[in-house]
Amino acid sequence: MKITPLDLRKQEFKKSMRGYDVHEVDAFLEMVAKEMEELLRENSVMTERLRELDDKIDDYRSMEKTLQGTLTSAQKTADDLRKNAEKEAELVLRNTKIKATHLVEEARAKMADLQAEVTALEEQKEVFIARFKSMIEIQQRLLDAHAEAKKPVAKSASPTHAQSVVAAAESRTVPRADYRKLGSLFFDAKRSEVQGSTPEP
Repeated sequence: MKITPLDLRKQEFKKSMRGYDVHEVDAFLEMVAKEMEELLRENSVMTERLRELDDKIDDYRSMEKTLQGTLTSAQKTADDLRKNAEKEAELVLRNTKIKATHLVEEARAKMADLQAEVTALEEQKEVFIARFKSMIEIQQRLLDAHAEAKKPVAKSASPTHAQSVVAAAESRTVPRADYRKLGSLFFDAKRSEVQGSTPEP
């Protein structure tokens, strides 16, 4: 049976000849009742405090679970971002290497084309120089033969070789006094040949 402070205050004892003093017993019961009331009040406060603490613990546990889930999600997101970044960086690096390889191949092809053009131009230059030297030699021979033909000879004498060369030259369409046009004609022909053999860009 649970005793309350009110039970203590209402408690009555039988009187006897040699019993306790009534006033002392009442005073003691009052003191015990007050002490019990204090203890009950403190117990109620502690119970309420304990309930509040339990509620907070439940809240903390819920927050802990939420934070744990958030941390797990954040870690997973960070891992995914790292993996995606690594894949993207690898893809960029691969594409960069492919582009660099293509650029190098194109540069080598252009270099080969340029070297081929330079070689062709050098060959054309050598051919031009050789033909030009040959033309100069022919003109020099014609001039020498013309000078030789101008020398006086006996009427009965037969034509010299130089005179024959000059006569053959004069019989062509090029006038004797316009030998310099041979060089111009040669240059025009060479220019047309070079333009025709140069590859289009």
